[in-house]
Amino acid sequence: MSKFIIRIRTKAGTWRMNDVEGKNTIADIKSRVEAEHKVKVGEVSLKPNFSELVKDSDRLDKLGAKNGTMFHMKISGGVVVVGNTRRELDEKGNVVNIAADGKGVRPGLQALRDTKLQWTLTDMVELEDNYTYKIKGAKKDLCAKASLDMSACQSFQQYIAKSSYKTCRCGILYGKFIDSEAETERRNEEEAEKKRREANTGYGSTKKKMNLSDLDVKMKKEGGAKQAVVVEAIYEPPQEGTDKSFSLLEDPREAAVDAVANSLGLVRVGFIVSHPPSTDFVLNSTEICVGAEQSLEATQGERESPFVVVRVTLNEEGNVIFEPYTLTPTCLDMVAEGAIEPMIDNPSHCSVVSPFQAIVEAKEAHVIDNDFFIKSVPIVNHDSKVAGPTNSFPRFNRSLTEAPSNTALKNALKGIGRNPSPADLARALSDFHLLVYLSEVINPGSGLEDICKWVAKFAFAENSDGTGTLEPLQEGYKMLIMNMAGFS
Repeated sequence: MSKFIIRIRTKAGTWRMNDVEGKNTIADIKSRVEAEHKVKVGEVSLKPNFSELVKDSDRLDKLGAKNGTMFHMKISGGVVVVGNTRRELDEKGNVVNIAADGKGVRPGLQALRDTKLQWTLTDMVELEDNYTYKIKGAKKDLCAKASLDMSACQSFQQYIAKSSYKTCRCGILYGKFIDSEAETERRNEEEAEKKRREANTGYGSTKKKMNLSDLDVKMKKEGGAKQAVVVEAIYEPPQEGTDKSFSLLEDPREAAVDAVANSLGLVRVGFIVSHPPSTDFVLNSTEICVGAEQSLEATQGERESPFVVVRVTLNEEGNVIFEPYTLTPTCLDMVAEGAIEPMIDNPSHCSVVSPFQAIVEAKEAHVIDNDFFIKSVPIVNHDSKVAGPTNSFPRFNRSLTEAPSNTALKNALKGIGRNPSPADLARALSDFHLLVYLSEVINPGSGLEDICKWVAKFAFAENSDGTGTLEPLQEGYKMLIMNMAGFS
């Protein structure tokens, strides 16, 4: 089995662990960390908020780990070294300060001779490059467009309006990454060219002659984004918000939400944020950093990702605006390495964490304007196939509105009768949040995925009405759902 690299994220920073194999267990990884870094390892998770803990006996291949996978660890004890950075931790694992003895080439770094005895000029240049980021504005388009579901956006906007847009809030966007129109056209042209060559039985060339206007079109296609984003649902996790920032809380439903999404053929494609109206910034530093963490987690550390961060607020005229952005590879890299952090008192900028260095316009900068980290994405809208017939099922984790309940489920299904047709039942169940609510009774792995896959066959069917040859839902699942809805 081939070996690969995983990343270990702690409060002190990020380590890379080389030469791991799928057969290695979490206990093996913890032992290596404790031996190599002289720390004590506590809980380990694939999630930044430690909502899904992994067991010591879990194998990496069974967890889906691959090259670049990030594991989050709680560590404690003494002075630890991350990369070449020395940080002091207290007994609870909190960073007390960055240890410095004045011997390091940068503040907080070890003395060079503590790392290795002989250094060449090339070694010194590489060391500097590892801690230096040259900040430039985004030029490359990573996402051709973002298509948002109108009903989901309306529901999110109406809720934050209840606080008069004075509280920050966020949500996870589930949907699909699809080929952009330019990429689809490019592939079609390649296929057509291949067929022309295969059909050529003579000695002449069948390749289309290209003039200057064709060359210009070709360059635009090749330089454009290869993927676009289609958002089908918004899930708002447990959180606390103020007028300046928000913080995510542990989510007991996270596994169920992901299971529902994956069974519907959906993945995490973005992050939606709202904040009070401001002319000082587009996205504040908390939104930048948390959005980057969400992107890295959703794409397994991909730096050039079409993952979008959607901004919702009021413009100067008091109108609601939705604006999607992608985050630059530099932003994602700096967040992954712990090189920047939010500034609550200066939300339009991110702070550079020592010993890292940022160069902006040929000058060292200790803070970076957030605008350097984002690229605007064109926006369109559509009607989601899993928004529900009336889009009225309550959302989770909202304190100012009705919570999901059996009463809400009964209201959603009351119009289909005691013995609905497969199409009528599937249509009523084609609601992302209703399916998540079913997880309160039907756990992932116990039939929830089967129900969602059955709904997906109806919701995303190629024929417009979704009926086709839809088979009836398994009788046991149907009876359970109908009983929950009061049709005993």
